[in-house]
Amino acid sequence: MGIVIIRKIKDKNILFSKIKYILLILIISTLSSWGKDVVQCPYETLVALGKSGSNKKELEKAIEYFQNSGDRKKIEAICFLIANMPGHEYIRFALKNSSGTIVPFNPLAYPDYPSMVKAWDETENSYGKMEWKVEERISDISTITAEALIKNVELSFKAIEERPWSEGISFSDFLEYILPYRGTNEPIEDWRSYFMEKYKDLPSKMKNPKDPVEAAALINEDIKKWFKFDARFYRHPQDQGLKEMLDNKAGRCEDMTNLGIYALRTNGIAVAGDYTPFWADTGNNHAWNALILSDGRSIPFMAALENPGVYKLSNKAAKVYRGTFSKQKSNPAYFTDDKKTLPRWFKDSDFVDVTSKYFPVGDIEIEISSKPEGASSIPYMAVFNSGEWEIIGWGSFSKGKAVFKDYTKGILYLPVYYSSSSTIIPAGNPFIYTSSGDINILSADGPDQDITLISTTRRTIENTTDNIARSYLTSGKTYELYYWKGGNWVLVGSEVSDGKPLVFHKIPGNALLWLKEKDSKGEERVFTYDNGTQVWW
Repeated sequence: MGIVIIRKIKDKNILFSKIKYILLILIISTLSSWGKDVVQCPYETLVALGKSGSNKKELEKAIEYFQNSGDRKKIEAICFLIANMPGHEYIRFALKNSSGTIVPFNPLAYPDYPSMVKAWDETENSYGKMEWKVEERISDISTITAEALIKNVELSFKAIEERPWSEGISFSDFLEYILPYRGTNEPIEDWRSYFMEKYKDLPSKMKNPKDPVEAAALINEDIKKWFKFDARFYRHPQDQGLKEMLDNKAGRCEDMTNLGIYALRTNGIAVAGDYTPFWADTGNNHAWNALILSDGRSIPFMAALENPGVYKLSNKAAKVYRGTFSKQKSNPAYFTDDKKTLPRWFKDSDFVDVTSKYFPVGDIEIEISSKPEGASSIPYMAVFNSGEWEIIGWGSFSKGKAVFKDYTKGILYLPVYYSSSSTIIPAGNPFIYTSSGDINILSADGPDQDITLISTTRRTIENTTDNIARSYLTSGKTYELYYWKGGNWVLVGSEVSDGKPLVFHKIPGNALLWLKEKDSKGEERVFTYDNGTQVWW
């Protein structure tokens, strides 16, 4: 038996002449060694095999196993996995200080989040600023075994053949949302065997065995009994595998999402991991699950927390992405040649934009400043998150303007460039993309005004008994007021609170404002001032 990897005509621009020559030699040698009977696999599979190094024999063994089976769908499945395998990896982190010294600190050694944060701060006093850094990348293409791939494919097909609710799943959804052997960057493990055995009797417990939503809810109810969210894992960024999850019985939202992926995909339920890199109206980020139904609908849920049909996002997301196993040609990591000017979240191309499934969206067309030297040729959009502007998505140029597709309405944005030195460069004024689709630019050019401030973040406005707005400021604390102008935060002044609202004079109108407690960590929210009221963004 033999395998031929054929080239697709539409991929003419992928290879330079030197690579073409190398691949030609690979094809000739492959045909010589594998014999005369052929089964076609995509050209991308050959490219992946060329990147596998000494592990190539393992990948070839998996392909030949399914070729010998004569099952064309399984051959397509193994070729799909191998073709898209480059870039998928297990990432190990190490906690280091600014000098690169590994810091002996385990966030899970403390009973709860507050005690862990206190110990973290005390450790930083001794070691200096600490940050998790990538210590090792273990690539799938170089290490995965034929045995692991064969078992994964066989159990994936077994699930959709035996589970009554799998009827109607398209093959393309099967490839993306059932077949893959990993969720994110966790260690590769055989979670299918565990969850197939655990839920083997599930159909007999269902009212409607053909309903994937009911099946997903029952599995999630079981997961809720033994796994929970634990904020300590915010300081433990390494994605857990199933073994760790069974030991720790807790994790962060990425772990919960992966756990849902393991349990449901094992049982023939198409499920994705959706996420937003940065919330648009608060700090941090989030990941969760989405059922992929045969009629094209997707239903969000949170594994170990809330079931499909019940779960709702707690904050606003300017962009929602869905993880895929395959590479998406519309993403910057696929089409740009300058990888140095790619923000961290967009260095891979295995995701699709699903924002419109969650929020009212529209296209933004604006004029921005010219690209500075050393910056990206791609225009980006940022949101304000934990005291920083963070890139949330990208756009393109058309007729002298920057165009950004499918961005959530009712959110504050800042157009930016990204530089090779990993810095964000403002490309214009911040603006509010209103719920009606208008663009309100905040250029700090309005008439000066006196403003009265009651809080550093979103609060319900209440009046005291003397009909003065209640203050949420702490007496004795110093507060600093800033406004955004010319690509920077400009300090207006500072005031010490006496527990009552603070009044600042001669503040530019039409400005984006930020009231911070002095020396805070920057979690306070930005706002505009309209009709005597702080309007939060």
